[in-house]
Amino acid sequence: MNYTFYARYRYRTDTILGTSLRDELLEALPSTHNDTFENGTPIYVQSPGLMGNSLAAIGARHQMWESTSDRLSSSSDSCGGPVVSFGQALRSAMETRDDPESLGTSSQDLADVDEQDVADSSRKSSVSAETAEKLCTIPREKGLDAQDFRCAMCRKTIGGSTFSKFETCAIDSKYYCTECMKSGGKVSIPARVVMDWDWRERAVSDRGRAWYEANQEKALINIKTTNSRLYAHAPALEETRKLREKLQLVSMYLFTCRESVSEDFRRRLWPKEYLRSEIDVYSFADLIDVKSGALQRRLNSLLKHSINHVMTCTLCKQKGFCCELCTVNEVIYPFNTESTHRCLVCFSAFHVECWRTSGDCPKCVRRQNFETRRAQVDDPHNTLLVLQP
Repeated sequence: MNYTFYARYRYRTDTILGTSLRDELLEALPSTHNDTFENGTPIYVQSPGLMGNSLAAIGARHQMWESTSDRLSSSSDSCGGPVVSFGQALRSAMETRDDPESLGTSSQDLADVDEQDVADSSRKSSVSAETAEKLCTIPREKGLDAQDFRCAMCRKTIGGSTFSKFETCAIDSKYYCTECMKSGGKVSIPARVVMDWDWRERAVSDRGRAWYEANQEKALINIKTTNSRLYAHAPALEETRKLREKLQLVSMYLFTCRESVSEDFRRRLWPKEYLRSEIDVYSFADLIDVKSGALQRRLNSLLKHSINHVMTCTLCKQKGFCCELCTVNEVIYPFNTESTHRCLVCFSAFHVECWRTSGDCPKCVRRQNFETRRAQVDDPHNTLLVLQP
C-alpha cells in the first residue's frame, strides 16, 4: 500500500524519530491526499517501536499489547506495524501516564531501589569506618614474606642482596621499591599525631601520599573515643575543645533567633558544621590547623560575632539565667564557661563560686521532691497523704 506524506515530514527508514508528541503524530499519520481510515478514524502507519517514549508512543504500545491477536496480525502484514487510532493512542496514554507499572516501574522495582540505597549506605559506612581506623591506628610491619618479597605497588621483586632495595611506607607499614617511594615524600602521620601528638615527618610511598591527600579533609577522628588523654597532653587541643564547647552553647541562641541570623551563622560555619555539633570530631587538616593556631583564630572570630549578637539582640538577650544560689542581680549565660557552671541534668546556669559552695541544683531538687509527692499520691496503698514542704 502506497502513501503520500508531507514533504517536511516524509518518512525515512534511516531516521529515528524524536520524543515530541506533535512530531510523532505527524510522522505516524498518513497524508490528507491519500488517507487511510478505519471507521472514519485515521490509522497509524508508523511502527510504535520507533516512536520514542512520548505519550503517543506509550499509548500505541499499550494498545498493541491489549489488541486482539487477529487484528494485530492483519494490521502488521498490511502496514508494517500495529494499527492504532489516534483517539485510542491518546486515551491509552493518558490512562497509563500515572501508572508506574505501565511505564515499566513496578513495586518490586521500587523495593529493589530501596534495598540498593540501603546497601550503598551500609557500604559507605563501612568504608568510613575503615578509613577512620586507618587514621587512628599506628600500623605495624608484617615482614617481606607477607608480601611475597614484592613491592606493594608495582610488584617488583625486592629484598636481599641480589634484588632491588626497598623502604617502608609510614602510612601502611608496607614495603615499596625505591622508585615507588621516591615521589611520595615525607608527611606527618595521622595515627601518630592522634595517639602521641607526634608531628615528625616520615617517608611515605606514592600510594600512601595519594591516600593521605584524599582523606585529610574527612572529619573521622574522634579524640574522645580514640585517645581522650590527648587533651591533657596537648594544651592547644584542650583550648580548641573549650572554644568549640562555647560555640556549641552560643549556637543554641542563634538557631532559636530569627531565620536570617541562623542562616548567616550556618554560612559562616560551612562546610565544617561539625565544629559546633560534634566538638570532639576532627579531620587531620583540623589538627594541622590546631597546631598552627589557625583553627583557634577562626573559632574566636565566630565566637566574637555570635556573642556580640546575643548581647545586642532583643530576643536572645532575654534567654539568660539568674543564679538561684545567690542574690546577685545579674543575668548570666552558659557560654561564659569561665564564670558560670551548667547543670548537666536540667542545664540551668549558676555562678562557678556559688556552685562550688552548694553543689546541688535547686531546680533538680524541686523536681525530685515533686516526683516523690506525685508517687505518694498515685500509690493506691497509701492511705495517709504526707505533705512535704
